[in-house]
Amino acid sequence: MTNDPLLAPIKGADTRVVAGVQVDVARAGSGRIKRVIYPPGFRWSTHMKSMVGTNLCMHAHVGFIARGRIHMEYADGTIDEFVAPQVVAIQPGHDGWVVGDEPAVLVALDATCMAIDNIKDGNVTQAMSQAQAQAVDTWSYYQAKSTKQNLAEATVDQLQAIRATSATAGPAREEIDKKIAAYQAQVARYDKEKADIKMQAEGYQHEYDRLNLHDDQFDLSDAGFSVSIALLGVTALTRKRWLLGVAAVFLVIGATFALAGFFNWQLHPNALMSWLS
Repeated sequence: MTNDPLLAPIKGADTRVVAGVQVDVARAGSGRIKRVIYPPGFRWSTHMKSMVGTNLCMHAHVGFIARGRIHMEYADGTIDEFVAPQVVAIQPGHDGWVVGDEPAVLVALDATCMAIDNIKDGNVTQAMSQAQAQAVDTWSYYQAKSTKQNLAEATVDQLQAIRATSATAGPAREEIDKKIAAYQAQVARYDKEKADIKMQAEGYQHEYDRLNLHDDQFDLSDAGFSVSIALLGVTALTRKRWLLGVAAVFLVIGATFALAGFFNWQLHPNALMSWLS
């Protein structure tokens, strides 16, 4: 039993030890909070690689390092180092080890919700780009039809002027009348096609606006979860219970906007998003 609050047993938590690493998992509402204690000398590639079966750790870690120092190295050579107290965001595909002679204590929020949010948000962003491109292309097509319609109308005006001022009769006059009728038919066809094209373009724009609303929802969800993670880490470090309540508020905000994005709820704080943009 230790008197150090960062290392002391957590009431109600499930505890297991893997390769010398102690992992305590506790429920927090609909989420899970983990305390991971890495002993001095721990290195993932040395102590965990053979157990997991991958060359690198393929899990994301999001949370707060409350004690110690950890060093991260990715496959492309990128290096990160986190020193307590500091918010931690580690991407999959890394090797990591403890630096120094004291254990590293990481307080992490289960990143599953954030990972799903990011995947969905990425898909929404791609769909937004596609809808915007289709809207631009369709409006360009609309403009092309307008140009053709204007040329046809100008041709009709010229032919009617020729007909009115010309003394020709018989077959020549009939030929002019046929051309006038043909161009008038083109003008009417272009007018109808433009109406259909305009409807398509407005539909793509409406789809973009609809997707943009959900993109904002996932952005707010990600922000809520991120602030909650940071506050949970500070709570673990300072042991101030009121911070836990504040963290819970941001956790609820993140979960609410995540659900709104997934289930197409029309929940959108316009004033906040206008200020942020």
